[in-house]
Amino acid sequence: MALAAGRDETGEVSDPTPQDSPIWPAPQDRPVDPSAATPPQPPPSAPPEATRHTSPPPTRWGVLGDVKRGEGWVLAEREVVNLVLGNARLDLRAATLSGPETTIVIQGMMCDAKIIVPDTWRVDCDGTTIMGEFEVKSDDAAAPQPQSGPVVRIRGGVFMGSVKVFRTPAPVGEGGFSIDGMAGWKARRRRRSQG
Repeated sequence: MALAAGRDETGEVSDPTPQDSPIWPAPQDRPVDPSAATPPQPPPSAPPEATRHTSPPPTRWGVLGDVKRGEGWVLAEREVVNLVLGNARLDLRAATLSGPETTIVIQGMMCDAKIIVPDTWRVDCDGTTIMGEFEVKSDDAAAPQPQSGPVVRIRGGVFMGSVKVFRTPAPVGEGGFSIDGMAGWKARRRRRSQG
């Protein structure tokens, strides 16, 4: 059946060629309707703060060994310590903070972690344990938790291990036995005998 060009009710000439015909104009050959053009897109803006590339947090491992950090340590805003049959001793009394808040993540299995914090800092300690503990202990002379100041958040999870945070006013090497070991015990004893 032959198709012929005709006029519709509005008087427009209609094209009798079916759209799937090989002679139907390709999309790039069709005339462009200026009113149907897409509006210009604004230039891409800077990515939101959350999607910007950030470097991964410093990660330390203690596998059948120890992780020790003390003097000269610049504490990142987020630190990660992974322990497997190991121990960690993180002394923040001589650390330099890189921000007002720091998060330390402790993850381990059959491990012990000791974190020593000045009593002028706020401590928020919470973690998941299986046959273990997350706890905050204060030295006898430690002041109550301050309402302002640097914040240290301790997070993580341990299996058959413990994470203990000690708050103390004592300088490095002069804390009680549970904090600085024999050296701290001897330093305190010397101080008592001198004055």
